[in-house]
Formats: sequence, structure tokens, C-alpha cells
Amino acid sequence: MKKLIIFLFVILIICVGYVYLNSYTFPTPSMEKSLMQGDRFFMLRSTNINRNDCIFFNWPAEREGRSINKKEYYVKRCVSLPGDEIKIEDGILSINGVEETQYDWMQQQRRYFVKIKPKVLVKSFKNWQEFSDYCYEEYDIIPLDKKNYTGGLVGDFIVEGKKKIQINTTEEAISDLRSKPYVDSVWTSSSQNNIFGNKIQNPDGFLAHNPYDWDEENYGPITMPKAGTTINLTRKNLPIYKQIMKRYEGEEMGDNETFQKIKNEIVENGSANYTFKMNYYWVMGDNRQNSADSRFWGFLPENHIVGKALFIWMSYDQYGKGIRWERIFKSVK
Repeated sequence: MKKLIIFLFVILIICVGYVYLNSYTFPTPSMEKSLMQGDRFFMLRSTNINRNDCIFFNWPAEREGRSINKKEYYVKRCVSLPGDEIKIEDGILSINGVEETQYDWMQQQRRYFVKIKPKVLVKSFKNWQEFSDYCYEEYDIIPLDKKNYTGGLVGDFIVEGKKKIQINTTEEAISDLRSKPYVDSVWTSSSQNNIFGNKIQNPDGFLAHNPYDWDEENYGPITMPKAGTTINLTRKNLPIYKQIMKRYEGEEMGDNETFQKIKNEIVENGSANYTFKMNYYWVMGDNRQNSADSRFWGFLPENHIVGKALFIWMSYDQYGKGIRWERIFKSVK
């Protein structure tokens, strides 16, 4: 009866919500475990964005020729506001020289390698699949697909000779797993270096030749453009802001001349001034090493922001748990 009442209430919320809000499904693991694949949430249309909001936006880097509101939808966390300076060192994000605050509700994940002691493992589990299922039940680590298991990459779980696994999980989960008798050692994976070279994740060619030798865990400093702010551009910093002048405040605003004029002035005089027309934001996934975010494709212009994620009205686990009742009506932070 309790579940029936909740279900009927959800239906009512949906009916009302479609009048005032919009409902979306979270499809990718980039925000796990803050948001989970299968979460369906309401989003409030708004451009009044604060730091750490989970925001819904049209992916600006898309190059399919569609209008802004027809571009692919993304959900990430806004980690930096217009005027902020960000820097990432050894995976640690700082905003304006201060390390980001780690809130309890911000369930950040990273990649780990776990070396297993096979002979000890079999004393606790009948087979590898049972161990995989345990990791899922205990830590919400995405399990091996029972039907399509090939010993390779499936979800966030990689098996190499059944002696080493690679997982994306929280620090809390890995600390507990590290204490198990069948775990030999745990270490983090190295940074992904060629983050600008993937044409699928970075179709607009943001920093395509990586002139600053940045990677996903060592990045910047880089300052968020703010509307009305004037910047002095040189050959050195032009690659960072080229996308804004050429695309977001150029082609998409019907201006195909300003960027070329800026380039010519830099060639002739060594520098040129440019005043930003819009505010820009920096967004990242909480699943920091499994998220194609601003590090890969650049700034998020304000005119691409759709709104904020508010709360989850339904959550369905595709790996066998069914409806996640504990997540229903949970606010999105």
C-alpha cells in the first residue's frame, strides 16, 4: 500500500511538473554517484546559476549545424562562475586559489586499480561473477554484464586476467575494499593526457593541439570570461579564447569578421583587446575521471544553459535492483 501511494503521488507530481517544470533522464555515468544512471529528475528552467549547481545545458561544442536549443543535452556540476580562475593540480580543483569544498552530498569518484589475490578470493566467493555482484550490492560499482561478459570492458569494470580490476568509485568505498583480505594492493590510474584530440568529445577543436601541455588532472590556470570584461589577447592566450570569439560570439551571433580582425591585429601589433559579450561557466562531472566536460571542450556560454536539476522523481536500476525507492524525491545537489 505504501508503495502504491508513493507511485500515485509520483504520477500526480509528473502531471503538475510537466506544466511548470521539465523532466529528464540522466543517461551517463559522468555524475555518479551524485546522480545515477536511470535517475529521472525535474529541471527548473533558469539561468540564475550558482557555484556547485547541477545544471542542464545544450552542449556548446556540438558541430552538427543545429540551433542552440536543438543541440545535445548535458548535465554537469557548475564548478566555476564568470570571473573565477580555476586550476587543477594532481586532480585537485582550486577556484580563485582555494581548494574546492568537498560536501557530503558531492559523491566524487575516480579511477582505481585493484590487484586481487585469486586464491584468497575463492575462499569468499564461488566465482568471479559472484564477486562482481558483491561489489555492486555493497559499493554500487557497476557490475559485469552477465549476458555479454567477454572478460573486457563492461561499464566501469575491467577484468585483466581475473587478477586486476579497474573501477570508478568513491574514496569511502575504496578504503573499505582496500581492507579486504583478498585485496593485494590499490592504486590510482594515471591522468588521461590526450584530452583534446578526441573528435567525438571535442568536435569543436578546443585547444586541439594542447599548446599548454594540460591533461585531465593538471590544468590551467584559466579565467572564466565575464560579460563586459576586456581581455588583452596575445599569441599565447588566443587559443584559450578563440572558440568564444570565432564561434559563440562570432558565427552563432552572425559575426564572421571580428575574430579575423583580432588575429590580424595580433600579427601586426603583438596583441589586441576584446570585450566579452556573454558570461561563461566551467562545468565538470563528479565522476571526475569518466566525464567529458569543460576540460575537454571548453567554456559553457550562458545562452546554452537550460536550467537547474531540482529533485529525482523516479530512479530505475537497469542492473537488477529495479526501482530505487530510497532515491525518489531526493533533492539534486
